[in-house]
Parts: sequence; structure tokens; C-alpha cells
Amino acid sequence: MKSIARRFNKINYKNSGISTSICFAMTIIGQNFSRQTIARGFNKLVDKNDYAKKDKKEIMAFHERLTKKPEDNQKQTQPFVLKVYSAKVDNLVVHQNQSL
Repeated sequence: MKSIARRFNKINYKNSGISTSICFAMTIIGQNFSRQTIARGFNKLVDKNDYAKKDKKEIMAFHERLTKKPEDNQKQTQPFVLKVYSAKVDNLVVHQNQSL
């Protein structure tokens, strides 16, 4: 948990203008965190106003896929659609309804 919190705080500090939800996603990309670690970190670090409660299950599923290495994600057959507005943060560019 400390490594997630440490990374999150660093990213959040450098990108203070973006939501904590985006910062959390940037924190876990490709890090192979477990479902439980992601859930604990999300609940502790992400502001409750940054997401709709009804979407939390879908957001958690997205984070589980995001934390896996790219080669692990290629094994899955169904595309995953991210429902967020366009945002550009450092080298991360996310577009609305982009299939992963």
C-alpha cells in the first residue's frame, strides 16, 4: 500500500489540476497490483467526488486491467471501453470511448 500511496502522492503533486481518479490510474499502470491492493488504494486515495458511485464496479474492473502488463492484456478477447472525457497528462492520452 505504501508504494501506491507514495507514487500516487508524487503524481498528484506534479499534476494538481487533474482528478485524483486519473492520478490513481497513472499510478497503477503496468504495476501488476492485486485486486485487493487496487481496491484498498482506490478507496483510500481517490476523492469520492471524482466518480459516480454506480460506476465504481466498472472503474475497478478497468483498474484491474490497467495494472497488468500490456502483454497480459493482449490475451483477453473482449475490448474494454473507457468512458472518460479527453485528457492529456504527460505522456498519457485518453480519449472518450477508446477501446483498450
